[in-house]
Amino acid sequence: MLPAVPLVIIVAVSTAAQAATLLARGHCGGCGCFRCRVVLESALGFSPEDNLAYRDYVVLHQNGERFLEARFLWRTRLLRGRPRMN
Repeated sequence: MLPAVPLVIIVAVSTAAQAATLLARGHCGGCGCFRCRVVLESALGFSPEDNLAYRDYVVLHQNGERFLEARFLWRTRLLRGRPRMN
């Protein structure tokens, strides 16, 4: 068994090196495909503002802001992502 140990170590290191090379190539290929997809074509095909789910999200947060202002205005200030419009 003792004379076979170096051979087993060499085969294991060689196999691990080949697997790492293939994994790196696959990772680089996947990243390259993702970059081409992002650059060449939009992810949605339409702007998020045109999506009704996005509109519902905005309306939900506006209603929540109004609720907090009506109930807790005396206790704290609300942090806003944009300046308040009159």
